[in-house]
Amino acid sequence: MNAPVNYLIKTLNEEVQHARQLLGFLFEKEKIIINNNIAELKQMMLKEHEFFVKSRELESARISLVDIISKRYEIKSEKVNLKMIIEKADKETSLKLNELRNAFLNLFGKIKNQNRKCEILIKKSLEIVNYSLTLFTESMHKKVKKLYNRNLKIENKYSSNSLLDKRG
Repeated sequence: MNAPVNYLIKTLNEEVQHARQLLGFLFEKEKIIINNNIAELKQMMLKEHEFFVKSRELESARISLVDIISKRYEIKSEKVNLKMIIEKADKETSLKLNELRNAFLNLFGKIKNQNRKCEILIKKSLEIVNYSLTLFTESMHKKVKKLYNRNLKIENKYSSNSLLDKRG
């Protein structure tokens, strides 16, 4: 194997490891969303950004290596990909690259599904909050027989912005 292929294998190994960590992170994020822990969720979002920055770096390195290797293997295509390199590589290299490619694609599918789960949970939480706000605001526009005014005197009026007893 030549140096660029070795670097590609190393980069793919890093991507697979990184994808495993990201998947574990997303399972943790799901638990935090379910437990409604806003403070931890904020911290998770910062970590998530770091994960995606690292993912982009690894992807960029892989794309560069695939481009370099495709030129060495004289692959003439505008859209060179890892599968084309696997087909041109020797048997041992081909098996290793294919194994890493399949592991990464498998993890990528799981990450996509887990992200979708988290997205659905967040949307459902927002729907509940929106429903609760609607209930409160609708009930505030109904006539209230007795409500305290600014002078703490009871009067009949429509409530428009008062959820709580103003006396305290």
